[in-house]
Amino acid sequence: MQDLVNSLLMLSRADRGMLKLTTVDLGAIIQETLEEKRVTLAQPLVYQGPATVQVWGHPASVQ
Repeated sequence: MQDLVNSLLMLSRADRGMLKLTTVDLGAIIQETLEEKRVTLAQPLVYQGPATVQVWGHPASVQ
């Protein structure tokens, strides 16, 4: 729940300022999230998509 609140606050702040858009690798974010959730859930999680998923966006907004 705290992650959701922090994400919404970050989005709120980003919305008021200029966003600097760059390429962001969602594959790395997906792997990082899976590692965090594996510990929390104590079970294996598998991502079967491509290792690199490049998107155009604001790095802080997609995490």
